[in-house]
Amino acid sequence: MNGYHGKLLRINLSTRLVSEETLNPTYLRDYIGGSGLGLRLMYDEVPPETDPLSIEAKIFITTGPVTATSMGTAGRYQVVFKSPLTGILCDSSSGGHWGSEFKQTGYDVLVIEGKATEPVYINIKDGNTEIRSASHLTGKDTYETQNLLQAEVADDMARVLCIGPGGETGALFSCMVNDTGRAPARGGPGAVMGSKNLKAIVVRGTKKVELADPDGFKRYALEINKRNGRGDETKMLRIFGTPEVMDNNWQVGDIPVKNWSVGSYEKICVSLGGKKMYDTMLVPHNACHFCPIACSRWVKIETQAYKMDGPGPEYESIGALGSMTMVDDLEAVSYANHLCNIYGIDTISCGSSIAFAMECYEKGLITKEDTGGLELTWGNAQVLIQLVEMIGKGEGFGKFV
Repeated sequence: MNGYHGKLLRINLSTRLVSEETLNPTYLRDYIGGSGLGLRLMYDEVPPETDPLSIEAKIFITTGPVTATSMGTAGRYQVVFKSPLTGILCDSSSGGHWGSEFKQTGYDVLVIEGKATEPVYINIKDGNTEIRSASHLTGKDTYETQNLLQAEVADDMARVLCIGPGGETGALFSCMVNDTGRAPARGGPGAVMGSKNLKAIVVRGTKKVELADPDGFKRYALEINKRNGRGDETKMLRIFGTPEVMDNNWQVGDIPVKNWSVGSYEKICVSLGGKKMYDTMLVPHNACHFCPIACSRWVKIETQAYKMDGPGPEYESIGALGSMTMVDDLEAVSYANHLCNIYGIDTISCGSSIAFAMECYEKGLITKEDTGGLELTWGNAQVLIQLVEMIGKGEGFGKFV
């Protein structure tokens, strides 16, 4: 079927069995890949009573019919699983290049099941799949893991999807991370991956996606890409990225502030906004696969306490780690986001949990005895950083949060 390879790759980590299956063409037509296809497969294969962290749990990674084509913004992939955080069905999305690279290995869907007896990673290259030991990667953060595995497979164009210490320790809102800071983060997929002793999935592919009308598709994709790359509709997103929401949406009360207890707060929102980032720390950066918008951010901070050179926070991360906790220092919030990326922690759940803990502390529901001495006061950037690190490492009060 055009737009698909029509193949599913199934990997059982318990038996180390790797198998190819033909995808049901009716499913491909009816559910159009991505979340729809993943949810349908999940419905067919995983009983609702399944424990999300059990050996019976499965991970479905799906692509869509335009993934890995020249259509801009179509490089995303979906991860479908039962969430250990909520206990219900969940799907999480990520951009970057991993999804397109996976599809170019010749598959539309990857299913992970079972549990390895020791830490492993999967290497998929143009339809050839290996399960390799990952014992040497235990405890490594996501950026280290990516670099080490690209060196190990001798290909710096290989794309890596991995977990950090957060997923290894089973943090319920831990995430997977690909392409240095892109993340299918919601619902705890990192904990599910970690429960299977799976550290990473490396992909490299060269297989083209067959199209019904290649020339017609190319013309249509080029028209859309030009509009997204030059049009007024995406201008602010191209210049300021998603953080521009902080600059604009406070006026209608559409920014989460102080654990959702304050309706609007111009000063803190502007101090954390896309314009401030653009003026003070933004550096040239790459876009996701074939995307002309390049809304992702890359920041460089020289302040010693927050020194970093890496992916900057999206709007949602700024809202959760910044305005929700009343931390108005963009450098501190960017560094907290960086820590979430390397530990493999969902920024939204992390910031929201810390904000909730701060309100509990304010109301006397928890004390310094409960927090291990941390003063969870609003706007405390130092405590924000400390607590993110503790959550990422699964230590002290961070493990409780």
